[in-house]
Amino acid sequence: MNTVGSAVHTVATVSCSKSAAGTSKKSASSNVNHEAVFSFEYSSVAVARRVYRAIEPELGDIDDDRSRVHSEREGNELTLVVEARDPTALRAALNTWLSLVGVAEQAGKVY
Repeated sequence: MNTVGSAVHTVATVSCSKSAAGTSKKSASSNVNHEAVFSFEYSSVAVARRVYRAIEPELGDIDDDRSRVHSEREGNELTLVVEARDPTALRAALNTWLSLVGVAEQAGKVY
C-alpha cells in the first residue's frame, strides 16, 4: 500500500497475460492482454465523489483501438481499471489516467 499525503491510500495491482489472440487484428474490447487496476481510498465519500466527477467526462473519450479505461466509485473508494493490447499502450494510458487523477486531486485540494 502506498500512502500519498494523509488523505489518499492507493493500492495497485497489475496483471499481464499473453494469449494467442494477441497476434490477431481484433478490436481492443476483445483483445486485451494487459490490465492495471488502481484503487484510491479517500478520506470521505465527498472527496472520492469530487475526484470521480472530475475524471468522469474523459471516460470513453480517450479510449482508442489499443487501450480503454473504466472507473467506478463506491463509498470513499475510486477504482480505475486500465486495459491495453500491449505494454506500450498500457504505459501510455497509465500516464494519462494517473495524471488526470492527480490533477483532480490537486484541484480538489485532496491532500
